[in-house]
Amino acid sequence: MLINLITAWKDSALPEILNENKLSEAKEIQNLVVAQSSFQFDTPPRVVFVKDMHTQEEATHYGDLPVVSLQAEEQKIYDQTLSQLSANKNFYNGNQIVLTGAVYDTSSNTLYLEALRVDYVFLVTLEKMKATKSKGSALHHKDFFKTGVLAPFISNDDKVSIIARKDKWTLRSVAAGFLECDDAAQPLKDLITETASKEADEEFALDRAGKRRFDFVGSATVASISFRDVIGMGMTPTIEFVAPIRIKQDANFILSIMNNNEAIDAHEHVAGSAISVSVAADEREMATHFMRQKLPGNFLYGPVLHACAVQVNQGMQFARRISEIHDSRFYPIGIFKPTPKKSLPDYSVDERVSHLKK
Repeated sequence: MLINLITAWKDSALPEILNENKLSEAKEIQNLVVAQSSFQFDTPPRVVFVKDMHTQEEATHYGDLPVVSLQAEEQKIYDQTLSQLSANKNFYNGNQIVLTGAVYDTSSNTLYLEALRVDYVFLVTLEKMKATKSKGSALHHKDFFKTGVLAPFISNDDKVSIIARKDKWTLRSVAAGFLECDDAAQPLKDLITETASKEADEEFALDRAGKRRFDFVGSATVASISFRDVIGMGMTPTIEFVAPIRIKQDANFILSIMNNNEAIDAHEHVAGSAISVSVAADEREMATHFMRQKLPGNFLYGPVLHACAVQVNQGMQFARRISEIHDSRFYPIGIFKPTPKKSLPDYSVDERVSHLKK
């Protein structure tokens, strides 16, 4: 069975959040609502990047991905922004990816991702280019999602480390980054998990000399796919993959490293702000208390804590929402599978999944 996860998000999960918050996407709002929904995989899926979802023609390398053709007015905005940003000597116009499709095949545990090859300037200018509403624009034919990965650490005593980012909101988060490739020849196979490991190393695990300060147990694994949209802001929505990394050391050791950060990207975080949140079943109240504080970034660490809790507590049932957090939802991918207790219809790629509301 094929599940169109973007359709599930847009036609079911997102409207449910909007309805509960008594909002519409077109309505101006005073209180910012960041709507978020995650789909949790039973086991890490095989990820395949494709050029087109209908043909399912695979893109094996970054250079295989299609590019976006811009109209004249859109190109002008792009060129102006590139010129402005290039004036900064530290500017880097990285090789980025936007997703336009996400379909999960339940029978083969395969996640198909339709993607386009773009650069950082494209991401910066996307909303402004779309606002021109240029006739014949390719930007209006598909749903565009910025895409990245969240790479939380799970200690050997089942705790997850959360740290404040050094941005204007002081968001609480984990090692994270956009999906980015070095060049056209870079393989797309394992791009998500490789990005997770790379960000983890650059933000925390390696010091400036390249010495490893704590040890991974195996590789990062794709645990869930998270959709996020800032309502009423006209911003491009985001798809993020939560890819936890298990660590050999305990939480106190990890915190000592993170709070005395010597990594190359240590400047991205607030020194001394890291804390640990238990995701063990017998310490559930600790995670609940942390979430109820509604600290900046709950739309980031909420999906992280949920995905890590599911990994640590295999077989345990989890609620589809976190208490008092109205703008987040969490769904096991198994909700789409028929079961002896409650059979569900076989939804095709383009059918709405309104049963998620039930």
